Amino acid sequence: MSELELGTSNTLPNQFRSRVILGEPKSPKILEIILKTGVVKSEKGALVILCLFAVLVIGATCTILAKTYSTETPPKLDLEALKNNPVMPK
Repeated sequence: MSELELGTSNTLPNQFRSRVILGEPKSPKILEIILKTGVVKSEKGALVILCLFAVLVIGATCTILAKTYSTETPPKLDLEALKNNPVMPK
């Protein structure tokens, strides 16, 4: 029987090692897209950009949810002002 050897070589810096079993280690597609845009020069820079983007999205989501479900009570209705409103039928 042959033994399964997992590739653990450090020949490529900053490479994800999860696909070594399947063949050549590859970067995730989103990192390749960021690298092709030319915004950053290395895979490490692309990871930093992805992390910053994730933090911004999480922050925006928390802000929107906090404003949507805030515990502020709605303003009280003034019945006299509603009665004097010309739009409402009497």
